[in-house]
Amino acid sequence: MSFFALDEAATCCISSTVSDGKIRLMPHDFFEYNAALINREPVEPRTSGGLATWELQNLPWIEREDHSPTLSAMAPRIVVSYFPPANNSAGLRGLRDWAAVSSWLAALIDPAAAANDLIRAKAAQLTANATAEIEKIRAIASFVKQTKYVAVSLNLTRGGGYTPRRSDEVLAKNYGDRKDKATLMRALLKAAGLDAYLVTIDAEDRTYVRSEWASPTQFNHAIVAVRVSSAIVEPTVIETKTLGRLLLFDPMDSITPVGDLPRNEQGGYALVVAAGDGTLIQTPVVSAAANRVESTIEATLEVSGKLDARIQRRYYGQSAVDLRATEKFEGSSELKKRMERYFSRRLPASSVGAISTEAHPEGNFLNVNLSLTADRFGQLMQGRLFVVRPGLLASGGEYVSTCSRPNSGPGQSGSTRIYAGNPSRSRFPMDSSSMNFLSPPGLKVHMAPSKLAGFWKTENW
Repeated sequence: MSFFALDEAATCCISSTVSDGKIRLMPHDFFEYNAALINREPVEPRTSGGLATWELQNLPWIEREDHSPTLSAMAPRIVVSYFPPANNSAGLRGLRDWAAVSSWLAALIDPAAAANDLIRAKAAQLTANATAEIEKIRAIASFVKQTKYVAVSLNLTRGGGYTPRRSDEVLAKNYGDRKDKATLMRALLKAAGLDAYLVTIDAEDRTYVRSEWASPTQFNHAIVAVRVSSAIVEPTVIETKTLGRLLLFDPMDSITPVGDLPRNEQGGYALVVAAGDGTLIQTPVVSAAANRVESTIEATLEVSGKLDARIQRRYYGQSAVDLRATEKFEGSSELKKRMERYFSRRLPASSVGAISTEAHPEGNFLNVNLSLTADRFGQLMQGRLFVVRPGLLASGGEYVSTCSRPNSGPGQSGSTRIYAGNPSRSRFPMDSSSMNFLSPPGLKVHMAPSKLAGFWKTENW
C-alpha cells in the first residue's frame, strides 16, 4: 500500500528497508533528508539512535473500480529525498527544491541541444517556406515526429538515463528515444531563432507527479516547451513568471498536432528544465469544446423504413486521435470496419459504404465522410404512423461511467459510484448534430424532439 522512492544523490551512503508499510532510514551524520507523505495526513517519523522510522497502520483495501482515479492518486506513499548539507566540503549539490532539480538536469541535457552547421542547414531547409512563427514550429515538429523511436540510455551511473544523445547525431541517424527527439527539436528550433526547453513529465498518469516532492525520479517522459510571442494563441500555451509564454508539444506523439497534448499529459505537473530558472508547471487541460464532434447528416427515408444517408463528422482535438491512429497504422480498411462496428451496434441491418478522411492539422480536426444505409431505420406502425429515431445517427452518448459496488453489510443495499473521469474526454454536451431528412411522399411531421433542439435540427421532412 506504500512504496519508497529515492533520489539519485547518494544511494550508496544510506541503508533502507521497506516492509509492511514501514520505512527505516539510518542516515550518516553528513547527510540530510526531506520526506513527504502523499495521499494521507502527515506522519512524523519516530527517531531513536539516529534511526528514523515512518510507519502506516490500518491501511484500508482500495477496491479497483471502472473509471476510478488511478491507484497513485489514492494509495498512501512515503517519499524520501536525501542529500549532503549545502556547505559540504566535497561540493556535492543536493536536490532540495525544483530549481535545484532543474539545474542538475540542465547540466545533463543542454549540451546535447547545441546547434551546429548540420542542424542549422536542416532547420533552414525545413522552414524555407515558413514565414510565421507558428509555421516554423509546425514544420520542425512535423519532421521530428517522423524520427524513429529507439530507446537509448547514456550515463546511467551519473545521470540515471537522463542524458540525451547529441542533436546532430540523432539527426544523422534518424532515430532516438523521447529525450533525444525533444533535444533534436530544441536544436532545430534554436537554429530557426526560437528558444525551447525540455520538459520532464509522467506520460501515463497525470496524478503521479507531486509538487511537494522535488525529485527527477517522478518523471518518465520528455516533451518540449517553445517560447512564443503573443501572436500564438493555442490551448496548450501557458504563462510562466520566469520564462514567459510557452507552447507545449510532445514530439513523440505522431498523431497529436501542435496546439494539443495527449490526454494523459493534460492537467498534471511537469518540470520545465531551464537551469536556475526552471519551474514546475501544471499542464493545461484542453476544454471540452476543443474535443467536440460535429455531425452533418443528409438522409433520405423510404416507406419501407430504409435509410440512405451521407454523414460528415468533424472530430476535434483528442476525439480524433483514435481514428487518426487507426487510419495511419492499420489502414483505411480497418477504419471502415471500425465505423461498421460502431453503427451496427446502433442500427440493425446497416451498412457503411464509401468512406474518406480529410486531415486539418492547422485547425486540429479530422473530417470523416461516409455513406450509410439501414434497412429498418424507420417503422410504419398500423399504416398510419412512421416512427424514426434521429438520435441513433448522432455522435456521443457513450460516456457512461458508473460502477456498481457490492452490499457493504447486512441489510444494506448496494451502491453506485459515479466518477467524473478524464476531463479531456468529457465533451458532452459539446457534441452537436445537424440533420436534414427527406421523408417518404405524403408524410408530415407529427411529433419532433423539441427538447433536443440544441443537439440537432430536423428540417425538410
